[in-house]
Amino acid sequence: MRKKIVEVSWVDPTTEAGWIEDDNHTQPLPTLKSYGILVSKSKKLVVLAGSYDPDQKKYADRFKWPTGCVKDIRVIEEVEL
Repeated sequence: MRKKIVEVSWVDPTTEAGWIEDDNHTQPLPTLKSYGILVSKSKKLVVLAGSYDPDQKKYADRFKWPTGCVKDIRVIEEVEL
């Protein structure tokens, strides 16, 4: 099975606990990067995995993002799993 090793740039939704001033909405959200095996990509969801077991045909260490949070997916290389 051929899969892509990718770099995903994504916007990190944040939360804040406690009392926050009402004018504290100008801070940009951080853009982060993650790396892994591109398991799937659809209109709603992007899924990466950190590991793959070819004997069991199972992925582990999965990341899932709503596509609205994903800014870019850069292919690093294609591999045979």
